[in-house]
Amino acid sequence: MIPTHMFHELKRARTGAEQREAGLRKSESAAAIAQVGSLFTRPIRASLRFAQQLPARLATEQTVSPPGGGQLPDESGLPAAD
Repeated sequence: MIPTHMFHELKRARTGAEQREAGLRKSESAAAIAQVGSLFTRPIRASLRFAQQLPARLATEQTVSPPGGGQLPDESGLPAAD
């Protein structure tokens, strides 16, 4: 059986100030939960983003020519070995 004071608490209408206060408490709780969740998911999202960009990074590194046009220097400027 529910005590009468609890029954009265359930039945009575809440004032606007009580509703606003309850809404603020709920929104603060939701923000705190979201912040904690973000602390855990941020590193995971970063690693997934890196893994998605990796093939494109490797492709651009392979297509970029090295300094000097990719040609080896010819040996004409070196002294001849006997």
